[in-house]
Amino acid sequence: MKQQKKIRRYRILITISVLFTTFVVLFGLFFLEFIYWQTSNLLLEESKRLFEQINKELSLNYQATRKTISHTVHLLGSTSIRSATKLEERLSFLPVLQAALVQEPNLTGLQIGYSTGDYFIVRPLANEYMRKQFSAPFNASFVVDNITTKGGSKPQLQRLWFTNNLVEIGISEPENVDYDPRLRPWYIDAIGSDKEIVTEPYLFYFVRQVGITIAYMVQQSDAVIAGDVTLYHLSKTLADYKPTARSELILLEKKDGAYWVAAYKDPNKLVRIDAGSPKRSKASELGSPVINYAATLANILDPLSSFSFNNEKWLSSTKKLQLQDDQNFYLVMLSPENELLADAKKLQEQTLYYILAMILLSIPLTLLLARKISKPIQALARETKLISRFEFKKHDVYQSTIKEIDDLGQAMVMMESTISQFLSLIKSLAGEQDFDKLLDLITQETMTVSEADAAFTYIVSENANTFEPKIIKCNDITDASNKLLYTLPTYSLDDDTPLMQILTKGKGVILPLQSSGDYQILFNALNLKSPQVYTQPLINRQGDSIGMICLIYVDGDSINTEKQQGRLAFIEALSGFAAVTLESRQMLKMQKDLLDSFIQILAGAIDSKSPYTGGHCQRVPVLTELLARKACESEAGPFADYSLNEQEWEAIKIASWLHDCGKITTPEFVVDKSTKLETIFDRIHEIRMRFEVLKRDAHISCWQEIADGGDRGVLFSQLNAEWRQLDEEFSFVAECNIGGEFMNQERIDRLCQIAKRCWMRTLDDRIGISWEELQRKERMPASSLPVQEQLLADRDDQIFLRTEDDTVAPDNIYGFRLDVPQYLYNRGELYNLSIARGTLTAEERYKINDHIVQSIIMLKQLPYPKHLIEVPDIAGSHHEKIDGTGYPRSLKGDQMSIPAKIMAIADIYEALTASDRPYKKAKPISEAIRTMSFMEKDKHLDPDLFRLFLSSGAYLEYAKEYLRPDQIDEVDLSKYLSESYHHAGTFA
Repeated sequence: MKQQKKIRRYRILITISVLFTTFVVLFGLFFLEFIYWQTSNLLLEESKRLFEQINKELSLNYQATRKTISHTVHLLGSTSIRSATKLEERLSFLPVLQAALVQEPNLTGLQIGYSTGDYFIVRPLANEYMRKQFSAPFNASFVVDNITTKGGSKPQLQRLWFTNNLVEIGISEPENVDYDPRLRPWYIDAIGSDKEIVTEPYLFYFVRQVGITIAYMVQQSDAVIAGDVTLYHLSKTLADYKPTARSELILLEKKDGAYWVAAYKDPNKLVRIDAGSPKRSKASELGSPVINYAATLANILDPLSSFSFNNEKWLSSTKKLQLQDDQNFYLVMLSPENELLADAKKLQEQTLYYILAMILLSIPLTLLLARKISKPIQALARETKLISRFEFKKHDVYQSTIKEIDDLGQAMVMMESTISQFLSLIKSLAGEQDFDKLLDLITQETMTVSEADAAFTYIVSENANTFEPKIIKCNDITDASNKLLYTLPTYSLDDDTPLMQILTKGKGVILPLQSSGDYQILFNALNLKSPQVYTQPLINRQGDSIGMICLIYVDGDSINTEKQQGRLAFIEALSGFAAVTLESRQMLKMQKDLLDSFIQILAGAIDSKSPYTGGHCQRVPVLTELLARKACESEAGPFADYSLNEQEWEAIKIASWLHDCGKITTPEFVVDKSTKLETIFDRIHEIRMRFEVLKRDAHISCWQEIADGGDRGVLFSQLNAEWRQLDEEFSFVAECNIGGEFMNQERIDRLCQIAKRCWMRTLDDRIGISWEELQRKERMPASSLPVQEQLLADRDDQIFLRTEDDTVAPDNIYGFRLDVPQYLYNRGELYNLSIARGTLTAEERYKINDHIVQSIIMLKQLPYPKHLIEVPDIAGSHHEKIDGTGYPRSLKGDQMSIPAKIMAIADIYEALTASDRPYKKAKPISEAIRTMSFMEKDKHLDPDLFRLFLSSGAYLEYAKEYLRPDQIDEVDLSKYLSESYHHAGTFA
């Protein structure tokens, strides 16, 4: 035997002291540098975040102002101010102009330039500068300039001042001016454009401040309406931020090779006086030395750069404002590096002091700690030797340079060899949820623990009354189960074979040699000469055998050793736990199978309830799972980190199958309503009969007049004319009933005119009817017979009142936000025939939409395990929209889970392409995707998922499997996947 090399060992007290002190020193040095590096990065990142925030705030501020003024000038363009020629006419619009100026505080003036050279502008006197600029009286709030031109005379300006209540408090004498709005850039640009224009920043003529003008030429007119806005508010925004004491923030406009100041912390510096005239300031004219220097640098507009100024390093950050208009606005931040990193250096110095103190304190503490550690380790080493006798597998001896740890290591190795497999097996069995995988794991682990050469497992199948082989494992054959499982016999539970006798007794025994002939084929395949088989029944909590594990040993004598008998005793003790675990998983699997079957039966029943739903409930789960799988498979983009575990897949599957379960409550006569008058039957037949009565009445009246001596030819001519008119009117009513044409006001008026025709009812309409209908009729007193009734009517008894059970409280626990119609149903004939589009009234459309409400209510009432708790929210959100305009809870995109957004896409795509709907023609996939792209642009669908739906090919995979060949046409995906397409949709 090779002699083991002697290792020099040290006392744990000395070893721990030296190692720990060394570690503290090294860690301190590393931590010192790490703190400075990390803090510097954090400070720089915070500076970048602040810069991004300022940039975003400026962009949003500018665009919000731009959008408001755009709406204002368009609104004014729709008024008659565009053609007002007199001052009195223009002043009549002061309330409208005042409201617009008050709504947008950044608006410094609203103006109208006329093709005649006339000019009208209203300005708010919001600050002392404006009051001084326009010599305003004490309590003036608005100033009005009106320029008129008469013939070839010089334009005359008249100025008026008004209070906040639009009371005129001052008016100037007319004076000649040279101002002609037709020569202003905003007027010229607007005249040459078919949409609103935005000028570049310029110096306002009267206000003497830098700003922009948004102008719009009124259609069918040469008048231009414009709004002036100064850039003062952008300067105010910059003044609110100061990254460090000496940092500079400036908004530049690059034009004609120069950098003009658009916003600065001191807005008074935006304009300078040059030779008595106001001029816009350049960056080099602000009086800031560092800005003057930076303006001379070639890389001033680089996103990130640095430069040296006055022997000091400065950092420069520049970013172009993302504006709707193509304007070159650049936000520039200049900061001294030593100010940005001042906190990092201070923290580094403080950390150094703490580390030195920690090193000095660590030496005595380490000695004390090492002394305390060594004593329990020695005691633990002695204790572990006592529990290390029950060994399962051999380990190499663990050696250490520390004597106590070396002793402890040897004991721990011995202990681990006895209990690790036990714990591992118990943990594996308890953690595995799949029945088949659990059975495979039990067979494999049992064979390993018992050191058998092969193993196979039988399971009792009570449904088939058989005892069937399920798993076979062998150390020498990797894939034994696929090839050798068929060599094992299947027994009937009524057979009287040795194996069945062992199963009945429930005790683990060695299978007699003479009884192992049934397995000779297996032994031959495994090349076993004289094996022995140990059988261990699996007994459940009721004491019944649910299966059996059979262990095969190549050497028959090895099974009788003392060591192996101990292992078999352990296997026998473990078999009960394995049996209970198997039984539990088997019952769980049966329950899941039952639940899945029930859910699918329910979905099929909903689809079968009406021909209008088709196979919707069965196809949406397929499409939902397909798109979810594409998201999980995505390796880039927004779903690169998205994945679903087995339980989350189960939740999506159940939610998709049950997403329309509420349709079971929707009345069929609403879902199947194909004409406007259809309920349980189509009431057009009743109305046709009324027309027939009118025709009969006309016929009878004709013969009565003939009998009274009237001219037969004239009366018949009149009768034919009356019949033709009635036929034509009924045709019109019948056409309205179809619902295929938009019902404009002219058609509705004609319908109301036809409805005024009367017919005679001589029979009581309150007999032979249901109790419920009688209750509705008794809301109004009965008329004396005979009675004249309108041909078409909206009667009170045709209104079904909404009860408390049919209402949704605003503070409902489900979070529903619904516009509930006043009535449950309104079956008024005129009301239904006047439906603008389609065949459904508002009440019936609400009833159809109510299916999702009922789905959520039904699903919320079910008791779910923890991993399925989101099923109602996933299933109930497929009619929500990203912009919050969906139903029933008006959720926004960030309130919806990814599975819910996936289901929304699946639900729409299936509905658009379904070919089994009798009420509509199935769309080809190109038209369906085009329709969905509009919905994505309108922020109804998640844009990332919609792009994934297209780019992954999910739409085509589904189409090839479930659509007709004629629906699968070519789709140009490039226009839907381009960034410009989706960017345009953002502002659509």
